[in-house]
Formats: sequence, C-alpha cells, structure tokens
Amino acid sequence: AARTAPEMEPQHIANSLNALGKLKVNALGGAMSELGWTALVQAAARTAPEMNEQAVSNSFNGLSKLQAAAAAMSASDWTALAQAVERTAPYMIPQAVANTLTALGKLMAAEKAMTAEGWVVLEKAAERTAPEMDDQQVAMTVHAYAKLPTVAAKVSPLAR
Repeated sequence: AARTAPEMEPQHIANSLNALGKLKVNALGGAMSELGWTALVQAAARTAPEMNEQAVSNSFNGLSKLQAAAAAMSASDWTALAQAVERTAPYMIPQAVANTLTALGKLMAAEKAMTAEGWVVLEKAAERTAPEMDDQQVAMTVHAYAKLPTVAAKVSPLAR
C-alpha cells in the first residue's frame, strides 16, 4: 500500500478500505505496516474531494472496522472525509446513509470532524431515504443515532 496508494484513484482507495475492513485485516496481525496504513489513509484524504457518495460511504465503513487505519488518520484527514460526507450526502442511497451513520457512530474522531451543517445535510439524507430503507438499514440508522446522542439531539425535529 505504501508504494501504490499515492497513485490510486478515489474508488480504488474506498474499495480497498472497505474490503480490508470486511476481511478484518486487523485480526490478521500485522498484515500491513504502519507506513502502509498511513499511505492508504493519506490517499483517502487526498482524494476525498473527488469521491462520489459510494466511495465516501465505503471509506467510512472500512475505517470503522480497521483500527490501524483509523489510528493513522490525522485531524486534517478526518476533516477531508467529513467534508466529503457533507458534499455527497444529498446523493446517497439508503445503504450509503445507513453505513455512513453507523461508521460515524464508531469513529469518535470522525464524529468530531463533522460540522453542524454536515450533520444537517446527512440528517436530511436520512429523512429522504428512510422510506426506501430496508429493515437492516433502518435498524443501522436508529442504532447509529443511539450512539450519537449529541448529534441526534441537534438534528431531531423535537430539538428545533
């Protein structure tokens, strides 16, 4: 990854993070060096402005399952990905909204990187896609808000 990540395109980076998360690479004991994780997450941050909504969601989903990758993220890396959420949330499908919210509920640094406007945009995406969500996506979204009580309070219609 350290060698190839700087050349990777946004979709390839997102797919790599998501696949490594599904494979639970953390459990494989040193499957990638710290340098490799750093290169991969820096590439994700570098390409975040070009990512589409699926790539953003897949990146967050992978990062939420990869402690080594999440640990390699700097505050500015999280900010770049959080800005990508804000930019792409209006175009997310139900699965992307549910996955992104679930990941944000697991990644405290990412939660902190989100702006108030970013949360509002993501909440609007959740409201827009809710009628199309399947049972699992609804459960994931509700569970995510349970893990994000401060956010839920800010975006709840009852708090407005």
